[in-house]
This record gives sequence, C-alpha cells and structure tokens, in this order.
Amino acid sequence: MKLHHLLRLTCLAFCIAIAPLTYAGSAGSPFKVNNYTPGDQTPYTTVMNSSGQTIVLFNDAARHASFMQRYDEAGRPLQSDDFYLNTAQSVAIDDAGDFVTSRIGPDGTGSSVFLTIFNSAGSILVPEFRANNTIAGQKGGGYLAMNGAGEIAVTWSAFSSPNVWSVYVRRFHLNGVAVANETLASNPTVANEQICMGIGIDSQGNFVATWLGYFSGSSDLNIYARRYSSSMAPLSVAFRVNTYTAGVQDGNAIAMNASGSFVIVWESQGQEASGNDYGIYGQRFDSSGIRVGGEFHVNSLTDGYQQNPTVGMAGDGSFTVAWQSSSSSLPMLEIYAREFDPNGVPRAGDFLVSTVPGSVNNYVPLMAMDPAGYAFITWRESDGTQGDTYAQRYLPAGIAVQLLTDGVVVNDLAGTTGSWQYFKITVPAGKTSTDIVMTGPNTGDADLYIRYGALPTLSIWDARPFFVGNNEGVRIFNPPAGDYYIGINAASSYSSVSLQATTAQ
Repeated sequence: MKLHHLLRLTCLAFCIAIAPLTYAGSAGSPFKVNNYTPGDQTPYTTVMNSSGQTIVLFNDAARHASFMQRYDEAGRPLQSDDFYLNTAQSVAIDDAGDFVTSRIGPDGTGSSVFLTIFNSAGSILVPEFRANNTIAGQKGGGYLAMNGAGEIAVTWSAFSSPNVWSVYVRRFHLNGVAVANETLASNPTVANEQICMGIGIDSQGNFVATWLGYFSGSSDLNIYARRYSSSMAPLSVAFRVNTYTAGVQDGNAIAMNASGSFVIVWESQGQEASGNDYGIYGQRFDSSGIRVGGEFHVNSLTDGYQQNPTVGMAGDGSFTVAWQSSSSSLPMLEIYAREFDPNGVPRAGDFLVSTVPGSVNNYVPLMAMDPAGYAFITWRESDGTQGDTYAQRYLPAGIAVQLLTDGVVVNDLAGTTGSWQYFKITVPAGKTSTDIVMTGPNTGDADLYIRYGALPTLSIWDARPFFVGNNEGVRIFNPPAGDYYIGINAASSYSSVSLQATTAQ
C-alpha cells in the first residue's frame, strides 16, 4: 500500500457567504452581486463563456449608471468592486474573456445603439461606435450575442413614421469592423409594432434574432424570429415561433449553443387549463432552424402567473428555464426553474431558485449557461425599500454529488472503467488545512481529482495526486472557505474504496 501523497494547493483569498443549499444541484450559496447597496440594483444581462467565466451587468438607480461584476469558472469575483459601464444595457463575452457592451444614447434628433469592445482586463479595445446605419428616429433594445471567437451580433428596434417599430440586426468582428450594413429583420408589410427581444449566435457566426409582434387590426401579440448566416444573408423569412395564437405571447428569451441548436421560451396568457393565468412555453429548433417537436409547457406549477422567462442551453442541447412566479400559495414573488434533457424531456419538476420564500419579492430572472451545463441565474431581490442583484450558480443537470461530513468516512465505493463519482465538502472560514484521503485495496485504479467551486474533469482540476492504485491524498493548507468538489475517476474498475475529508482548525 502506497503512502498518501500530500499536495499543497494554493488559492487566491476571497470572500463568499455561507448559507444552506436550496437545491441539490446548486454550487455554493446565493450571493449578492452588487457591492454598492443604496437604491435599486437591477440585473440587465447575465452571460457566460465556454470556460464558465461570467459577467453580470446591472443598473444602479442611485448612481444613474450601469455596472458589472465578473466571476471565474468557480464563481470567484474577478474584480474587487463594481465596474462602471456608463449606461450599458446589454453585454456579451467571448472565450478569451473579451466583452462588448451596448447602450442606447442620444444621436442628433433621435437616438442610436452604441457599442464598446473591451479586452479581458477591462481595457477598451474599440472605443464606442454606432451600430446602426440609419441615424434618424428613436432606437430601443440593443441586445447582444458573442461567440467564442469574438464574433458579435446585435439587434435593436427602430421607430419610424407612422407609429411603427421595426427590428434590425447587424454583425461585427471583434475589431469593430461591420460584416455588412444593418438589415431589416421584421416583416416590412406589417404596419404595427415589432419589438426586439433577444439574439443568439453559434460558433460559425450564424445568428437568430427574436421579437414581439402585433399584426394590424389585432390585439394578439406573438413571438417571431429570423435566422441569418455569418455574412448576414437571410437563412429564413421572419417566422412565428408560437403555435398557440390566442391572447398575449410575451417576454421571450433565446438560448443557442455553439452548434446552432436553439430554444426560445415565452410567457403565454390563457393557454393553461386555468384559462386566465400566464404560463411559460417553449419551442426547440435544430441547427437548420427546423422545429424539434412541438410547442411545450415549461412550468408544472400552474397556479397564478408564471412570467419573465429566461433560458440557458448546454453544448449537448440540454437546457434550463427560469421564471418569475406569482401564485396564491406564495405570499411574495419567487424565482423558479426547471431542467430539460437534450431531448426536451423535463428531468424533474420546478425548483425554487430564490431563497427565504415569503420574506422578499424576487423579480425578473436572467440566466447564462456554458457548454458543460453550468448555469448562472441572477434576479432582483427587493424588500420594498431597496433592491439588490442576487445570483446562484448550478452544477450541470443530471450529475449526482454526494455531500461529505467532516471527518466521516464513506465506504464501499466502486466504479467501472471511465466512470466518475462526485463528492463535495464545504469548508468553513478559518480552517488551517483540509485533508482529502482515498484508500482501498491493491486491485483496480481509482484516481482522485479536487477542484474548488466546480466539478473536476480529466483536464481541469486544482489537485490530482495521480498514483497507480487506490491510495491517494491531498492536503490543502489554509483553504479559502467554500465548496471543494472531489471526483473519483476509474482509470480501471475498482471496488471497496473509502473516502474521507477532514478539516483542521
């Protein structure tokens, strides 16, 4: 039997609140995004790149400006304070950590959509420039999407006489050079409001824009979309997303993965069995823009209003939808979510995202998801006097993580070649060391992987003794408080293995 390998793990110090977990798949505890707390702090956009780095853009009503916070793949803040972003309303990020912001600002007698491109350090790469070609009239929206290579897509609404809002799109490279001039996405024959709502882009630069649309003479509101190639050539005509058309279809959101598959979700009035309430519905599409299955009902909780949906999609096509719930059984507004597998089948029922039910109102969730399926959900929490932006991270859906109790041994672990088992130990502040030790017989080969704040993989880990056999250990000196994930990977089949995590004061 080999001696345990004791490996020093060095981590940067940081602070994170410790609270009970609210859902089995949550990574860490809910936390406040904004550092400055007077007034209302309202989330505008939440985005994530392929490595799990996240940006949360929020508006500060007291300071009359927008700010952001950035987080690494383990949920650690990458900056010590709120980062000023003028009056930005949308943000998108690439795999290098470069990001682009948009804002609507005065321009002559009307307004325009202005973009600014930053590098991963937060320095300006491309100073603010106008996204739209046509300057006359008012603009709204300015929603952004950015793929891993830094290709940018933007959509906005433009007002023109007589009393018509239309939806436009445009593509840019990371250097700010436009692919082509702006183009009209919404149907030019529709003489009524078309309001942009969202945009998604794939790894090739192909993109899809969504909007809300009224038809002339009708009070029915529907969800529309249109697909474009990376060169801005139309890949489809404008098409209606929803198949149920009575009443109001509102508040849509889109998520697209790198391969180009996408899902659009929205709120629908009167479609649920109760007849008058709002419910959340969705439609999946493949990379060719073909519908996958029919329109589906998201929420299992059907009492009251389910509104303001947001959605994130993983690389395998699985996705999670979150929304704001107002129910007669809930004294306050709460945020719920539901996970779906790559075939669009719910993994389970709705689960609560916001914490301390009934004590505060929770509004307007926003979500981002990386290709591995890590989700980052933000929302506005308000006690009636002020509001703050809160966030919760989630592990990829469908992965079981067993909680370890300090000092308690877990016995009789077994796995077949290539399999993973995951565990988690939550380390309080002030500990001088944490030992994670695996022991077992000489037959088989289980490998121990440790990672802070996220599940380890074969290529991403913070500590890995990597001995032949089943006897490995790690000692972490002065560990930062938080969650440490332990993965046991079977280099070859193993059995009768034990695992123990012990912290020392």
